[in-house]
Amino acid sequence: MNTVASRHEAGTEEILGYWFGGLDDTGTLDMRSEQCRKWHAKSEETDLEIRELFLASYLSRLNSRDAAADTDRDRLATILLFDQFPRNMFRDTRRMYEADTVALELCLDALQGKRDESLPLIYRLFMYMPLMHSESLPHQERTLKLFSELPEVAQSRCPQNVPFFEMAYNHYARAHHEIIRRFGRFPHRNALLGRDSTPEEIEFLAEENSSF
Repeated sequence: MNTVASRHEAGTEEILGYWFGGLDDTGTLDMRSEQCRKWHAKSEETDLEIRELFLASYLSRLNSRDAAADTDRDRLATILLFDQFPRNMFRDTRRMYEADTVALELCLDALQGKRDESLPLIYRLFMYMPLMHSESLPHQERTLKLFSELPEVAQSRCPQNVPFFEMAYNHYARAHHEIIRRFGRFPHRNALLGRDSTPEEIEFLAEENSSF
C-alpha cells in the first residue's frame, strides 16, 4: 500500500473543509452528491487523497497522543482524523481500527461536555461515529439514542434534511446496533483482526450487507 504523504500537518479547518465542503444546516444533504459519496463510497482515489493529505497529521498526533482540542470544531476534526480517515488510509488492513479507542475517548468526553450541541447536525453525526464503530452494546444503545434525536432537531433547524437523518438512523445506526446485539462484535472485522469466526458468523458474512 502506498503511504506517501505530505509532511504538512493539517489544521482543524482544513480537515473539516475537506470532509464537509460547505455543508452545514443551511444546505441539503444528498447521499448521491459528490461530497456525501466521499463518506460512504469505496474509492481508491479518495483513499489515496486522504493518505496524501492527512497521514502526516494522523501519525504525528497518534504517536504523541496529542489530541488536544480547544474548541468544539477542534474536537470534531481530531475525531475525524482518528475515526474516519484511518478507514480510508488503511483500508482492508487491521490498522483501520488502531485509533478507534482514542477516537471513542474523545467522543465520550465531547458528549460529557455537551460539545456536540453547538455544531451543525451533520457535524454532530460524525462526532457520534466512534460510538457506532464500537463493539460495545451500551455504546450502540447510545448511538441509537443520539441518531434518533437528529431528525427531531432537524425538524426545526433544517427540515430539508429530516429524510437524510432518518435514513442515517434507520439504515446505519440500527444496522450496527443489530449486529452487535446479535454477535457482540462486527464479524466482518474477524479476518483482519485474527479472530476466528463462529459458524453463525460465517453464515452471516455470506449474506448481503453483512459489513460496512
